[in-house]
Formats: sequence, structure tokens, C-alpha cells
Amino acid sequence: MNSGMHGFHLGTGDRRIIETDDARRIAECRAWVEELLHEKLIVDRWHKGQVFAVTAKGYTVADDIRRAM
Repeated sequence: MNSGMHGFHLGTGDRRIIETDDARRIAECRAWVEELLHEKLIVDRWHKGQVFAVTAKGYTVADDIRRAM
């Protein structure tokens, strides 16, 4: 997750998931990240709100969702 001169970017690895300048969309994305942090599904690796990693709990929840589909 990163904001800069060229807008807001949310991605994983080399893949961009969202790239936008829309304030409403940026607020939604930040809320998603905050919820994942709150639920301890991800951790802030650099403590700057830019790089996150999936926790063991996050992988377990992802596996549970996959199995339920």
C-alpha cells in the first residue's frame, strides 16, 4: 500500500490490485488493511504502513475460506 504523486497503489508481489486517485476508493482500501491488521491476519513489516506480510492466522483463514468455496 503506497500513496504518492501518482496516486494510491495496493498490490501483492509484482501485481497491482488497485491503482487510483479516488478519495473514496482510497478510504475503502485503507479500511480493508486496518481490518486485516486488527484481526491479526497481516502484520506491518516496516511499521510504515507500506509493506505487510500474511500471518499464520491469515494463512489459516485463507485456507478455511478456500475449503468453504
